[in-house]
Order: sequence, then structure tokens, then C-alpha cells
Amino acid sequence: MMHLPSLRGISNQIGLLLFSMLLLLPGIANAQEYRGTITGQLVDQQGRLVRDANITATSNDQTYTTKSDSKGDYAIPFVQPGTYTVTVTAQGFRKEAQPGVIIDVSAKLSVNFALSVGSINEAMDVKENAMQLSTADASGGTVMDPEKIQNLPLNGRQVYQLLQLTPGVRSSSVGFSGTRGWDVNNNYSITGQPGAYNQFYLNGSPISIQGGGGAGTWGISPSVDAVQEFKVMTITFDAQYGRVGGGAVNTIIKNGTPHFHGTLYDFWRNSVLDANTYQLNQQGTAKPFHNEHQFGGTVGGPFLKHDAYFFFSYEGYRQVLPAGVVTTVPTADLFPGGDGTVNLTNYLAANGRTGGIYDPLTTACIKQGSTGCATYGRSPFANNIIPANRISQAGLNIMKLFPAPNRPGYINNYVFNGKDRYRYNMPIARVDYNFNENTRLYGVSPGGPGRSIATAMDWWAPRLPATSIITVPT
Repeated sequence: MMHLPSLRGISNQIGLLLFSMLLLLPGIANAQEYRGTITGQLVDQQGRLVRDANITATSNDQTYTTKSDSKGDYAIPFVQPGTYTVTVTAQGFRKEAQPGVIIDVSAKLSVNFALSVGSINEAMDVKENAMQLSTADASGGTVMDPEKIQNLPLNGRQVYQLLQLTPGVRSSSVGFSGTRGWDVNNNYSITGQPGAYNQFYLNGSPISIQGGGGAGTWGISPSVDAVQEFKVMTITFDAQYGRVGGGAVNTIIKNGTPHFHGTLYDFWRNSVLDANTYQLNQQGTAKPFHNEHQFGGTVGGPFLKHDAYFFFSYEGYRQVLPAGVVTTVPTADLFPGGDGTVNLTNYLAANGRTGGIYDPLTTACIKQGSTGCATYGRSPFANNIIPANRISQAGLNIMKLFPAPNRPGYINNYVFNGKDRYRYNMPIARVDYNFNENTRLYGVSPGGPGRSIATAMDWWAPRLPATSIITVPT
């Protein structure tokens, strides 16, 4: 009987593999903290401090606990972004909770409680604040939460396109789409500063180019399905962002949870619904082939008896894009004839040139001026024929590399249905391991090489030698 591996066994193997890979990666120093902090103070109804109370912050995936100190203060640092319920229990007081506490990227929230005397078994929910404010620091900005990231339309699914929806952010790109995962630039002005002064972070680690003309350019744009959320900080007074002169963009990768979750997707378009290009329409050429797939998926869950969690994301992109070329190539009568000469009579007549063609080696002064020659002249070739001994062998060798015309005339006489090919693969892995309540370890391994193969010169390729080396005699 064949025994198939269990889902738990498979997840353990995947998690251990990802964990081993992450341990082999070099660390990134000077990371900025992307997780949030919950602080607050506990008092009774008369304003007296409540000491040694138990405070718990719970979400669907995470639980954090702490106690209030002698001043009634408490702090829960390193809280993963998400929505939490903060619960307080203290001897001699009723149990109270505040649901809907939203921890965004690098958020620092203050959640205070005024406890009522009673039994600990009596529960009273505190209504969540109508407006949740971060009062612990002065870093302002906008959070692109999971709902916006997943639901707002993105042509090409490049997550940083959402920057343009943030107050104080303006894109200075002209003629640049920037819609695909491998597209990178520093053309976003935040609070009026040039893009070179911006800083991009991935889970708190800087991923921007730090100097030169490309300063401020992000190094990787994670796939939409891998991003939990990101925050665009337009006013960054927090000391950890001290080197940022423009804005800071902190992106968080999703993490594994106690339950298995996954997604699969494929966004597809092809030439069936595409219009033909203007150039090919003018030449009466049929619409070329076009095919585009942006596909991938995510998977995450627990392994090692719920002490560790893994998350893996992959996105691939394959596109064959029509690139019709209409250009000019030399016609047969522009090549030397049997006697080695070139007769340009037909060419000149077709292009309205009635003055003939002149020999550049016969240049002579025909009118002197006060400071030298004022007018130069040349003698025409007889009957518009270039002699054989005046033909450049190097120029002739280059002309032979051009394909023959497939349209009449001397101008725009060659049409080629070229193809531009684009592809990239973006794997991202994350592993979290909980040693205990106070000690947790995680690692992220992003990647995303892209490649484009433009075919603007493919129309020339059939004439190139097999070695793809052009030798021009001197």
C-alpha cells in the first residue's frame, strides 16, 4: 500500500528547507523596526494607578502578554501588524477589553484603561475609538493596508504604483510605465523632495540604492500577493529614519500563521482582444501575435508543532509583445551592377532630386571672399553613375547585411513583425520561529530578477552571420 505524506509532514519539510536557506544568507545591519508597539496606563475610576495587571494583545495569528509596572504603565513591543483585542485583568477589578486595535507598519499606539471595581469574572468590552491616533511618535504618513493592496486595480501589479494615491507624493515619470515587478525608479517626489532623498525598506531593512544617480531607487518590488501592507511616511521625525530627507516607504512581507493558507492566480491577455499597431495598419499588415501571463501563488502555515511558521510566494511573468518595424533598406539598384558601378538615376528621380549627385573629391572654391573662400562647388558624376573605383568596400559589406525590401519604393520599404520578450521570476520566502513568548526569530529571502529581450533590430538578424560578429575591412 502506498502511503502519501501528510500535509503536516510536507509543511515541516518546506519550513525546514526555507529556514536552512535563510540561515545561510548574510544579515542586513542597521534595519529599521517595522513592527508596532502598544503602550498605555492602567488606573481605576478614581485615577489611582493599577499595578501588576495582566495585559494581553490577541489577533487571529499572534498573542502577546505583559504586566503593568509600579506606575501602572505597560508596553508591548515588536507587535506584528494586524488587528488586535487588548485585554486587561487585575485582582479586584472587572476584566476589560478593547477590540479593533489596528497595528500598522511601525505604529506606536497608546491604549489606556480605567478599570472598574468588581470580580475578575465580570467582563466589560470597551468601545473602540472612533479615530485611532498614534500619539507615541510624530511620524506621519499613509498606510496601504491589505484591502487597498489586494482590491485596487494595478496595471501590471506593481505595488509601488499605489504611492501616487498618497497625499504629498507625486510621480515625475514621463514616458515610463513602471508597471511590472522588475521596474525600478526613483521618480517619486515625497513632500516636494527629489526621489534621490527617499528610502525604501523591506521589513525594516533598507532596499534602496544609497548613492549616485540612482539614489533612492528601490531594489525590489514584492509581488502584490506577498505584501501585507506598506506605509508611506511623509513626515519622519523618528530618529531611526534620520538619514531620510524625502520620504520613507516601509513594506511588510506576509508571515505564516497557525492555519494553512494559499492563493493561486494567472492574469492573461493576448492578441485576440488587442488592436493592431498604427504602423502595421498603414502597411496593410496583419495584427502580430501577443501573449502575456502574470502568474504565481502563495502558501503559508505552521511547522515544527506550531513553534514555527513559513510563508512562500512566487510570481512569474512571461510576455511576447508585438514590435512591428517599418524601416528603410537599400534596394537592388543601389548595389553595384555587373560593371561595378552604381546608377542613382532612378533613386534621385523617385525622391524628387533633380540636381544630380556630386563627387565629394572635386570640391573647389568658386568664389573668393574678403577672408578666404566664400563659396565652394563640386562637379557632378556623369549620368549620376558612381564609378566602380569609388565604391567603399566597407560600406558595401554593411549594405549586404540588410534584408531585401518587401514593400515597393525607396523609403519605408521593409515591414517586419518583431517580438519583444519579457520575463521574470520572483520567489520570496519568510520563516518565523518562536523560541518562547519573549524570544522570536524570523528571516526573509527576497528575489526577483527580470529580463527583457527587445527585438527592435531583429529584422536585421536573418542577414547576420552565424557567429553574430560583423567584420568591417579597413
